[in-house]
Amino acid sequence: MLKRILFVVAIALAVAWVISACSEPEPGEISVTIKMKSGAVPPSYFVVLQDQKGAEVMYRVSDSYGVSYLSPVPPGTYTVILKDRTKNPVPGATQQVTLQAGGSEMVSFEL
Repeated sequence: MLKRILFVVAIALAVAWVISACSEPEPGEISVTIKMKSGAVPPSYFVVLQDQKGAEVMYRVSDSYGVSYLSPVPPGTYTVILKDRTKNPVPGATQQVTLQAGGSEMVSFEL
């Protein structure tokens, strides 16, 4: 009887380990804030997220307060790039960010 119980417990632990090893890491969020040095209301920008290979992962448009949220984002190292209405990169508006599983990171630009 004890052998059966130990066998069942061992199988249950093995199944739990396999499930946890195969699951995807929890995505996180990157919040972006854009401020103008002049104090003016920032125009809308495309907030672009690129992976380490330079591929675009996603983009959002900043709101009238200069805020944008990139979510859900898998863990990893990314580059956040601001682009204008014509999708040209804004000079000096690039930052690298590393996001942990389930984490939240903030990126700020002052233009």
